[in-house]
Amino acid sequence: MKYCILASGSRGNSIYVEGRDTRVLIDVGLSAREIENRLRSKNLDPAAIDAVILTHAHNDHVKGVGVFANRYKIPVYGHPETLDGITRLLKPGQKVQATNGPFQFRGIHLTPFRVPHDCEPTHGFLVQEDGRVLAICTDLGYV
Repeated sequence: MKYCILASGSRGNSIYVEGRDTRVLIDVGLSAREIENRLRSKNLDPAAIDAVILTHAHNDHVKGVGVFANRYKIPVYGHPETLDGITRLLKPGQKVQATNGPFQFRGIHLTPFRVPHDCEPTHGFLVQEDGRVLAICTDLGYV
């Protein structure tokens, strides 16, 4: 499993995660164009992204999700309340998948966990594949 932090901070957040059979973005908090530029700067193809997974609905985590997911015809995964909070960003008919617990996506296992933050709900993720574990925690109110 590989990962790359594309953006982190109040201006935008996005993390690229690559498994053996998949590539996902955790959050798309910059414009779709800026995410594409940052992926390409790391020699990564934006068209190879298979899904977007959201931690929460703050703009610095979802700003480009609608355009990016629509452009590449990929699903958006998130807690039901998170997805409800971003409907304004999504086009009618855009693929979304509500997740309210652990789920699998093309060989990686994702386990969401609650994170203290002023936007409810906010989740971190444990991303697991082949015995390797990546913990993703953003916007921690406290630990």
